[in-house]
Amino acid sequence: ALAMKESSRYHDDPSSDFERDLGSDQEGIPMVEITSNGSTQSQPAITNNYEKTKRKGWNVKELFSSKKLTVTTLLLWVLWCTLAFVYYGVVLLTTELLKIDLVQNGTCIDKIPDTESACQLTTSNYIDVLWTTAAEFPGLLLTVVLTYYIGRRRTITLEMTGVTACYALLFYCDVSKSVMLLFIFGVRGFITGAYQAAHVYTAEVYPTHVRATGLAFASSCARIGALTTPFVAEVVMVNSLFQGKLIYTLVSGVTAFSTLFYPIETTGKDLS
Repeated sequence: ALAMKESSRYHDDPSSDFERDLGSDQEGIPMVEITSNGSTQSQPAITNNYEKTKRKGWNVKELFSSKKLTVTTLLLWVLWCTLAFVYYGVVLLTTELLKIDLVQNGTCIDKIPDTESACQLTTSNYIDVLWTTAAEFPGLLLTVVLTYYIGRRRTITLEMTGVTACYALLFYCDVSKSVMLLFIFGVRGFITGAYQAAHVYTAEVYPTHVRATGLAFASSCARIGALTTPFVAEVVMVNSLFQGKLIYTLVSGVTAFSTLFYPIETTGKDLS
């Protein structure tokens, strides 16, 4: 029978005169064999069977190890920054546009103190905001279908084009409140779907050894977009409504156009 140095059988053997530190200078765990007459015999130490390898930390240079990967990385950083910029932007813009609508239609009841034109939202306005938020559910379902049938890249391109179109119609057409909410609904749905498609595409496009690094850097770019969008939605638009509208429309349009240049399609391919 075999007994490891740490086992109860080894320590419970009263007749053992074996040097218990035998093999302590060897690699692995020393063992002894307890025979039927109570004597002990030394056994070779158990050694590790796996090869020790040097641990590698993350390296951003790996994201630029080839021409295709370099182009993909840069375009994904632009995409993720825009996704957060537009997503949180439309969330902030919804309330701002509803306030402007109250003022323009002369239905402003309670004005916000120390302001000339801003109005406090009514119960109906909050219901409108909730209704536009519901657009994220069909947006996710649409993304599931599109990524399956037309691929990741085309899904992102199509949905970012939808975001641009809805922004353009929202900002440059004189529409009623109901139509305005419909365009906001479209922006919320398309941008949510594009966000999820970008998550899938980013995780699939990078090789395994840099996948986490690539996704982390892309997510960091999204934080930059989320950080800057309040300055446009709540600062720039206060001074110039047209400039604020123009920024969101152009950023969405440029990003939609850039998605046409992704050199790698991951649909139907094994992870590398």
